[in-house]
Amino acid sequence: MKYLDFYNKVINNDIDYLIGIDFGHGETTASYYDINGKQSPDGADKLHKLMLSNDGNRKKVYSAFYTMKDGSSYLVTNRQDFSKPGLRAGFKAPVADIEQDWRCDAMRQFIQVVYKAIKDNNPFLYEGGRPKFLIFVACPSQWTELEGNAAVAYKRYIEDAGMPVELMLKESDAAFLKWRHVVAGKNVLVIDLGSSTIDFTAYKDSKRVASIGRPCGASKVEILLSEHCTPDADSLNNIKNWMSARGIDSRLIEESCLLFIREKKELFYTHYFKEGTEIDIDVREGDYTDEKSTKRLMDCVLSKEMIDRIVAKYQDELKLVLNEIKVELLNDYNFTPAHIILSGGASRMYFVENLVNEIFSCKEDDGTLQKDKEPEYVVSDGLAKYAAVRYDVATRTIDVINQFVKWAEQDDNLLKIYSKCLTDALLETQLAYEMDEIYSKYVDSEYYTSYKDFINVAIDTINSLNTTHRPEFVKKTSEKLNQEINTQLIPKVKSILHKLTGKKVHINEIVKIDTIPEDAEATSGYLYKFIDDIAVDIHSEDILVKTPNYTKSRNRDKRIRIVERLIAKEKSDEGKWIDNNALSDSRRQIVNDIIESACLQIEKVIIEYELFDTIY
Repeated sequence: MKYLDFYNKVINNDIDYLIGIDFGHGETTASYYDINGKQSPDGADKLHKLMLSNDGNRKKVYSAFYTMKDGSSYLVTNRQDFSKPGLRAGFKAPVADIEQDWRCDAMRQFIQVVYKAIKDNNPFLYEGGRPKFLIFVACPSQWTELEGNAAVAYKRYIEDAGMPVELMLKESDAAFLKWRHVVAGKNVLVIDLGSSTIDFTAYKDSKRVASIGRPCGASKVEILLSEHCTPDADSLNNIKNWMSARGIDSRLIEESCLLFIREKKELFYTHYFKEGTEIDIDVREGDYTDEKSTKRLMDCVLSKEMIDRIVAKYQDELKLVLNEIKVELLNDYNFTPAHIILSGGASRMYFVENLVNEIFSCKEDDGTLQKDKEPEYVVSDGLAKYAAVRYDVATRTIDVINQFVKWAEQDDNLLKIYSKCLTDALLETQLAYEMDEIYSKYVDSEYYTSYKDFINVAIDTINSLNTTHRPEFVKKTSEKLNQEINTQLIPKVKSILHKLTGKKVHINEIVKIDTIPEDAEATSGYLYKFIDDIAVDIHSEDILVKTPNYTKSRNRDKRIRIVERLIAKEKSDEGKWIDNNALSDSRRQIVNDIIESACLQIEKVIIEYELFDTIY
């Protein structure tokens, strides 16, 4: 069960924190929801950021790491790390695309280093050495559309790297969930601008209707700036040759320079452009060699005007993509967004918001454009928030189910319904056959004439016919069970849901039973009691005898009266071929199956009607 299993995992493992991780191409963030408020002051928001860096002040990190000669690996967290030997960056891609190259091991190592950083830098996540958290991870929205479902492969890949993943969600879905409390019920377009791609996901009435990706990520800005600021190709080649001669991967210089650029780019689009501050990009040979060379590989001071000219090519490409998406959504999906959600650290670039305003007429001023002050955390926040909603819904669902189970088990309410249906079906499908058989074998017999003979004939006949007519019996019983149980359960469940949520729901079916236990057959105890009860009325000679003579032969007239009396009794409400007081394990199991089926249906109704979406 979707929510119930999750609830049981949280409760049984004493979970306090639900973690969302966004492994981006350019940067990685992690957020967590504090279920029990252990890290949150009274009344404070329970959504927080996890510390990924060990320097105590940097929570997000670049999606990059370096490996020392002793094999130990560390996250890249500052400028000094950009030129460390063994640097790896730019490795995120669908697993199928990287299985045969260096990125496969690099991404696995990065996942391991991030997981270690989470555990080392956030000690409150453990208690007595035992983890108190569950992890939720996001994947690029387009990966679910790729052949072989790259999202499933990605989840398995992360788990194989040693990080347990409770659930994987699309990045765009996580971003939508972060803002759902604002945009629910409206036409919403999530624009997730990452380092390598830009994803567009459209939602109508909170349901995803389209998911489109384009290779127009913000790393193109870094490449344009790098090309402008690296005039000395000879110096780059010299350093690559120097590295190769010493067994150092020459890719280091290219990835490193892009990290230097990325750092300056983020500073510019976050702060400097507002202040009119220029950025100084200064990378020297000495950053990579043992020699104290001051020769510069990148040396330029860029103003806002210069940066705008350099990245104009990317702006034009982004504008073209946004216009294409607008037309595609309208033509292919009859969709026009009323609200835009911007996600991803690259959405800080001011021209992104300007282009969205121009093309989609959505603005932050009128509430039709939603953007976070920390856009790089929108996905990880949305993941943690989604996890919290799952737990909240699970908790409330358990309350509903507990009330239902209490009613079902009180005075054996559900068992009584089941037993009555079973008996009614048995009588309807077998009574006519049984009475004909019993009549011919007992009433018309010259040999079977005693009460004992009657009981033996009845038991053998009933149990024989129970096998012969079982398919008909099962079908009839199932029909009666489903009709009767749903008739009684649906109003009860609707009443419980309405009481707890204040919402009315439509329910067609709570359970669907298609099997019954093998022991649904007559019992000799019931028949002996039947003889005891009618003997005095039928046989005056036994009037002073408490226990009838079971071996005494009875004449045909008396045998007819016995069978007719049995038929009359079975047609009445008192008739019970099946002794329901002798409850078998299989019959109890069927009742438990009915309860479980009903609980699952209750959960589906809660999900369908979003009865407990209270955190958004």
